[in-house]
Amino acid sequence: MVNIFYIYFVAFSMSVIMAFLIPATPLFALTMGASQFEIGLIGSVGVIVYVILAFTLSGLWDRTGGKTPILLSGAIYSLVCLLTSFIGTTISLIALKVVEGLALSMLWPPIESYVAVENKRKRDVISNFCIAWSSGNVLGALLSGFALEWFTLPSIFQLASFGAGVITLISFFKLKETERKKETYENSTFLDLEGKKEILTNFKISWLSMIIYAMGQSMLIALFPAYAEIMGVPYLIIGFSTFLLMGGRTFGFWAFRKIHMKQSILLKLGAALISAGSIVFALTLDFHLIFISSFVIGFGASLLYTITFDRIMTTSEGKHHLYAGIFEGSIGVGYLTPIIGGALAESYLTAPYILSSSGALLFLLLLVLNREKPIEKKTST
Repeated sequence: MVNIFYIYFVAFSMSVIMAFLIPATPLFALTMGASQFEIGLIGSVGVIVYVILAFTLSGLWDRTGGKTPILLSGAIYSLVCLLTSFIGTTISLIALKVVEGLALSMLWPPIESYVAVENKRKRDVISNFCIAWSSGNVLGALLSGFALEWFTLPSIFQLASFGAGVITLISFFKLKETERKKETYENSTFLDLEGKKEILTNFKISWLSMIIYAMGQSMLIALFPAYAEIMGVPYLIIGFSTFLLMGGRTFGFWAFRKIHMKQSILLKLGAALISAGSIVFALTLDFHLIFISSFVIGFGASLLYTITFDRIMTTSEGKHHLYAGIFEGSIGVGYLTPIIGGALAESYLTAPYILSSSGALLFLLLLVLNREKPIEKKTST
């Protein structure tokens, strides 16, 4: 039986480190003379690898188990952070981001598979998992603002490397392998393209929902720190806006337990909140409105994520890693959008936030016009 506490621990701890580095990465790129397009590329290039491997290799973990890829992921991520602290060119940073994408593609699908298995035995596992990794992001984002004031950028990456190494060591001794049935091996073919095509077709709204979820946040995560720096916004404000984005999302995961509405309605609400919050960044840099909008985007994102994750993980019997891989791959596609946003920002700095707002608005329109009712159960835990 899986000890779900250690799954929560790994999800929380790695999320702390990843959020801790969110503002540091584009700011480090700026010190190397990176352009807006290069900053967008740095924020997204690793996701290309992440998407490809999440889609293609996730079924493999249904056969081999999840502990090994989690350990490999932690070790590689730690090494990437350490090497980043010593580089001085944007090309090197881009190359390391590619390797980081490899590492993360071996982390989240296996973790989510553990959650899916344990969710059969206990209530609230999915909700608690969402709170765990998102609260980790909150803490990491909060610490990042202070770290930018107190430490050099290379030192921040070295701290992250040490933390990832410790997490990997703890996981080696404490993380148990999932119980796997023989039929799970037989039904899981990681090169089954027809099976993946069917999954993609049957859950179109869910995958699109995750793209919008990621796009709404990634424009802020990848591009806003550099944009705000150019416009003279203090580091502490930059870090705190990211903190509120993560805080709004974590609050949404907690509040989801209290909401008793049809999930199809909550999907629409989530899309509307992301659209409304994103457009504010294109209109003003008043820190009061920026703080409110960051929280609103995070809350809207939490609705899209929880509804979709719950549906996918409860319908993925025998193929948890495969479904989780496609789920994460869809999120990865959304996290590629800063490449487009960065290119547009070369001419118009606020274009990424207009793009994000428009994408969420179009998704909302699709949900309204869509006659299919993909998610009709009411939220309750």
